[in-house]
Amino acid sequence: MTSLVIEHLLQSTLFAVFLGLITLCFTNNRAAVRYWLWFAASVKFLIPFSLIVGIGEYLRWETAPAVALDIPWSAEAIAPLVSPIVTPTASTLTTASDIGLAPTQVAFEPASSGLDLGSVLIAIWVIGSAFLFCRWMVQGMRLAAVRKASRPAPTNVANTAAIPVRLSNSLFEPGLVGIFRPVLLQPEGIALQLSPSQIALVIEHELCHWRRRDNLTAAIHMATELVFWFNPLVWWIGARLIVERENACDESVLATCDNPTAYADSILEVCRFYVRSPLACAPGVAGANLKHRVERIVADINLIRVSGAKRVLLTAIAVATLVLPMAAGVLTPSAIAALPPQPDVPADMIPQHAAPSREVVPQPVAALTQEEQTAPQKAPAPKPAPKAAPSPMIAHPVADETRSEALPSKGPQDIVTASLAPPIVTQQLMQQAVPAAEEIVVTGNKILDYVRTRTFVHSYTAPSTFVDQISRWDAPLCVDTSGMAPRYNAFVTARIKDIAAQIGAPRVKTGSCDVDLKIVFSVHPQEQVDDMKHHFPVLLGPHYPAMRDRLASITHPIEAWYATGTRDSRGRWQLDHHDTWFNTMPGGNLESFPVYYVPGSRLRTGMTSDFAKVVIVADIDKIEGRDIGTVADYIAMMAFARAKTLDKCQELPSISNAFANCSADTKATALSPYDIAYLKALYRTTSDVPHDVQQSAIGAVMQSLLEQQVALQKGTPAN
Repeated sequence: MTSLVIEHLLQSTLFAVFLGLITLCFTNNRAAVRYWLWFAASVKFLIPFSLIVGIGEYLRWETAPAVALDIPWSAEAIAPLVSPIVTPTASTLTTASDIGLAPTQVAFEPASSGLDLGSVLIAIWVIGSAFLFCRWMVQGMRLAAVRKASRPAPTNVANTAAIPVRLSNSLFEPGLVGIFRPVLLQPEGIALQLSPSQIALVIEHELCHWRRRDNLTAAIHMATELVFWFNPLVWWIGARLIVERENACDESVLATCDNPTAYADSILEVCRFYVRSPLACAPGVAGANLKHRVERIVADINLIRVSGAKRVLLTAIAVATLVLPMAAGVLTPSAIAALPPQPDVPADMIPQHAAPSREVVPQPVAALTQEEQTAPQKAPAPKPAPKAAPSPMIAHPVADETRSEALPSKGPQDIVTASLAPPIVTQQLMQQAVPAAEEIVVTGNKILDYVRTRTFVHSYTAPSTFVDQISRWDAPLCVDTSGMAPRYNAFVTARIKDIAAQIGAPRVKTGSCDVDLKIVFSVHPQEQVDDMKHHFPVLLGPHYPAMRDRLASITHPIEAWYATGTRDSRGRWQLDHHDTWFNTMPGGNLESFPVYYVPGSRLRTGMTSDFAKVVIVADIDKIEGRDIGTVADYIAMMAFARAKTLDKCQELPSISNAFANCSADTKATALSPYDIAYLKALYRTTSDVPHDVQQSAIGAVMQSLLEQQVALQKGTPAN
């Protein structure tokens, strides 16, 4: 949203500067021409070009079909990562409640950081707009009170004007009060100060304001000033509007007056005895630079009619401003045509509730052969079982050979898979593995709590690199964990399943299914990722070939890679992939670019970013000695929400701090209440909106959930 506001401000500012230069071409022409040019510059601040384009898109009667590239999808090399597996059944695991998150407890501590810059700027804008609005309201109420206390003018005075004339006992100059039903207010004793001919000239000046609808146009510009009060150019445009409208009315009066000096004297007499109107939308006779106006009136400048060339220039500006953007919306498909194309998408890469577009020919991922399915697994020689009960800590498979849960087994992927321990996660192990939950810290200060949750959301959330939206799972997912003893693998998978149910994410499938979330524990994790980089780079996520080596470099104990897809407003799902777009750029076949249909709205993009495949790799050397429950929760946070960075410390207690260089009081050993509230908010809010809007919505829902949790444990209703 911030980028959209900056873009609109830049467009409007450049447009105003352009029109300001154009007014120089009409210096010797009537002031009304310059006035309407400045008014167009003011209105542009209220109407973005995208709105005009959106109107054209609404009027469009047909759209072009999308075209996909016919590029083969090589899946054989990645088959070990995504081939069908059999998820442990419910009979081999405890129920989800057995590994459920521990009940959270309530306590609150003050936040440790200052305000977010964006929140501060918004607060300053709100304060400025509120101050301006209140100031204008007070001034408007003063004029309304004067109008209400006024009385109708005598018949001989009222008959000289085409609008109602009323007399007031105030010292305000004669002026036009009211926007839609204006009246001409005159001071009671004006007949004693001005001659009848001077009064007639003053009334003619005000009638010119009425015919030009200056009250309405001034009110529209005041709305522009209310929204963009921080922009000096807006205030300068307002000053130019007042100058040119007074010049235009002076020119109108002089066209019917044979004595410019008498008209100038009448203006000076009004200024001598009365005060100016406090509002720009209640114009009087003494507005703008009085000295410049009098000199201009007395000089009786001979104005030149607008030439044919200048009329053509004005017409071209109007066409370029209104007709061309609308025509672009009518003639161009409502699509993000610049987005890169995708290769043909395997059927298992598309979330199950959406079918691939008809242009995409799905290629199934290679499954295990009959020989591979029936081949017996080699198990290492049995070791004596330890006397003590197994500890739920991760041990190095080579460093501690007496531990049956972590015996090494060399295979094609160099993943530790063999163990003497039975493939069962007992309730005792679950209870040992789940650390105690952190406490919720509430300050009781609504503004401070608001800022803390927004800071959490903004610092953690990473938008998709493809469409700048927050990605999440949108269909049931299949999870496979490998590399540790079977019961620990099963524990991590079951933990993912239980958390998905708690936060409202799509359910985790059981039984035979194609893997969507692959979790690999390895003593050689870089080799795993290098294999993925060379044979199936699409799993690294959208990227250009030059970025591949850096993207596939492991720098943390646990890392994740996200292959995402984009669904447009028509439900068409396409895989996000930069590689083929980069390679086809020299050839430049625009028809091969994918088309995404979106509505013509700044409030809703009509597009969503979904996880297609997620691969999480854990380095056993770096997590050795860690509690399996902490590792499982850390992986779960990664699996359901993409983090902006793994190095930034959250100021609130979070599982995402567990492997970062953070203070001990922020390192949660399990999903904290803030993590749970964040994940719940992520999967409850609308996803087809701009990134900034998503963040704001997630922050609001997260704050509400935390307040409900606090109120529930205190036994009081949430506000």
